[in-house]
Amino acid sequence: MLVLASTFPRHEHDTLPDFVSQLCNALAGDFRITVLAPHAPGSRRVGRIGRCSVVRFRYAWPTSLQGLAYGNGILANLRQRPWSWLLLPGFLLAGMLATRRLARRVDAKLVHAHWLLPAGLTAALARPGRPLLLTCHGSDVLAGRSGLLSRLRRFTLARCTRVTAVSSSLGDAVRRLSPGSKPLVIPLGIDTQQFTPPAIDTERQGILFAGRLADAKGVGLLPGMLEQLHPDHPTAVLHIAGEGAQRAQLEKAFRRHGLQQHVAFHGWLPPDRLASIMRDCRILVFPSRDFEGFGLVLAEGMAAGCAVVASDLPTSRELIDDGENGLLVAPGDVDALSTAVARLLADPQLAARLGIEARQRIESGYSRASAVQSFAGLYRKLLAGDCS
Repeated sequence: MLVLASTFPRHEHDTLPDFVSQLCNALAGDFRITVLAPHAPGSRRVGRIGRCSVVRFRYAWPTSLQGLAYGNGILANLRQRPWSWLLLPGFLLAGMLATRRLARRVDAKLVHAHWLLPAGLTAALARPGRPLLLTCHGSDVLAGRSGLLSRLRRFTLARCTRVTAVSSSLGDAVRRLSPGSKPLVIPLGIDTQQFTPPAIDTERQGILFAGRLADAKGVGLLPGMLEQLHPDHPTAVLHIAGEGAQRAQLEKAFRRHGLQQHVAFHGWLPPDRLASIMRDCRILVFPSRDFEGFGLVLAEGMAAGCAVVASDLPTSRELIDDGENGLLVAPGDVDALSTAVARLLADPQLAARLGIEARQRIESGYSRASAVQSFAGLYRKLLAGDCS
């Protein structure tokens, strides 16, 4: 199998979200997996991550210019560094040629592209002569509304043998974009063992936000939330795991409110360290303003038994029944967010009950084992020529 991804861990201890890597390594027990990903300064051109062979294509010289992928992601990098748009044609051409060459070299029987843009597009342009499976994750389908991007997305979807989406709401968005694509919904699986809650729940303290520090993630609400909580909960600590363009603004806002001693910035964390912090925190806040393809951090927090407070978005509603296994609040409403978190801080028994129910929800339908089984079955169907 040849797997294409626009970002992939650059080394074994990278702090990048590694859900594609974990899925590939789980599938490598039954399939021979080769991954093609963009090169980046400090990464090896050819190597291994776990049980998967990894090949990286260069798209700019000198290597120091290769800053389009990784970090905060391609879209964020393009916004923050407009000159990066100049790298995009070379990125697509290099990815297309590398896909074509590598598919022949490893004798791939199936090409699996993660993200409609850019990996799906480069695979469609490469025409590797193998079944093409595309997995849509969210921003690749929804970000950017220009006519050109919509045409490129429809072009790509029309050339895929099969399409999957990581949530039902994202699958609906794919169908609206390309009615004939008929996406199959396979949620991203969570390693429930890695996120096992602590045995003694009463020791859990703190509030956690994890994700990219960008306006779309609702991080601008965090200073106001903590300011409202502080009078009644003066010992509450907010942990922030992630990086992004808004970090400096957040730090300034917390200082302005005199709350800097009640905030811990952790930066991007490797998966095991993030799981450890989730197990230590009682509450996870997910204040996203925009549509999320799946809400991986939300699902991970639920797997860790956190009591979650999430924006009332379509993806959140797929995971959370309000009041049963988490709390939903209006997106962008700092008062509602603060009230919900305060409710959980004042009622540890409620927080514990929501955390238990949240964990059970992930175990029942969103485990890594379930995702691996679904993708392995789909691989076998496509290899047998069954595209239904």
